[in-house]
Order: sequence, then C-alpha cells, then structure tokens
Amino acid sequence: MKIVAIKDTYKEAFDGIVMEPLRFFDFDMSLIDDLTIYLGINPRPWVERPHYDPNTKEIVILLYDQLPIKDNMRLLFLGAHEIGHHLHFKLLGGDYHKWGIWAHQTSRTLSFEVYDSQKGTQQVRAYEQFANDLMQTVNYQLKPYYLNLFGIRLVEMVIGNTGYQVNGQLRQTDVAPYIYKDRTMAPMRAVAEALDINVHYLLQEGEKLVKFAKRTPTPVGLK
Repeated sequence: MKIVAIKDTYKEAFDGIVMEPLRFFDFDMSLIDDLTIYLGINPRPWVERPHYDPNTKEIVILLYDQLPIKDNMRLLFLGAHEIGHHLHFKLLGGDYHKWGIWAHQTSRTLSFEVYDSQKGTQQVRAYEQFANDLMQTVNYQLKPYYLNLFGIRLVEMVIGNTGYQVNGQLRQTDVAPYIYKDRTMAPMRAVAEALDINVHYLLQEGEKLVKFAKRTPTPVGLK
C-alpha cells in the first residue's frame, strides 16, 4: 500500500513539514500499487487541463489514457475543492466508471460521496455509513488494521471560521484558525483533522514513497 501526499502547485509549510510542489501528474504511474491513498488539497493542477468540463464542472482525476486501472485496484482520494465552486472528483477507467470517493464542496460545507458504478452515488453523512460503504457496498478490501491505523472517522464539516459539525452540533477545534487563512491548505487540514489522520505520518511516508516524483520537473500536460 502506498500513501501519496499530494501538494498544490506551491511550496507550503504544513504542520512543520515543507514539501516540494508535488502534483498528480508528477508521479510515475507505473509505480502505483493496487491500493493507493491520495491525500490532496485542491484541483488547481487539473482545472486548466482539457479534461475539465466547465459545463458539468467535473474534473477527471484518473484517466484511462494516463493510468491503466486494474480490476482489483482500489483508490481512495481524499481532497478538497476550490472554495465556492461545485466541483466533483471522479475516477474513470476506460469507458466505465471505477468506484471512488469524491469530495464535494460547496461554499460552506464539505461532504463526501461514495461512488459505485453499479449503485450510483450516495451521500455519506456518518462514519458508520462510511465504513459500511467501504467495506460492503463497494467491497473495499481494507483490513481493520488500516482502519485503526488511520482512525477513519467521517463527519460533516462546515468550512468557516468556527470549526466543524458532528451530527449537527458545532464543535470548536484547532481546525478553525486554519480556515481561510490559506485557502489552499485549510480544507486539507480540516479533512485531516476530521478524519483523525496523523498528518505527520502521512506526509512523512508520502515523501518517502514519492521521491520519484521529482524526476519530472514539468508534469505531463502541465506546460
């Protein structure tokens, strides 16, 4: 399993760790394992690509001509969108949809949708449903060990300067100071906090695993 921490197009200090700008198409796609977790920030690297449809406001993250998606491949993309836009991340493989997790953000709320090619898209509102959808609906082959490791816990968040919501109740957290301070990193921070992900661990492991990304100074398609 690989953990890939995707940064935006800027050098940014994140929890004391300064990462070089790493973008999706920096990566050598042949090195992707069957299970890869992408932790991203926003779709800016893809917005200007021809695969962005301004009419449907959909951004294709994985394309069949960029990545040969295997039948047993499971990709989890945790990301945040440009604030104020209604954009979708979705996974494509050939002429059919592979299942994936979309982060759907309006100007104030961030929620997640589990997409399954057979059953369509479902809104996820609680971590129990999230876990069930992963383990059952999409037959996600993730061992409990990894669930415990990452402490996956999904909550409904309000992107603002107050914190986030859990079951409709506003909770004040250390997420708040980061919101809108830097729009490119605040959503990622909020997502990481809400999911109880150890950001230090993710970024450190991500740096170890994606050093090959720096082989390509100019990502393909991003001249």
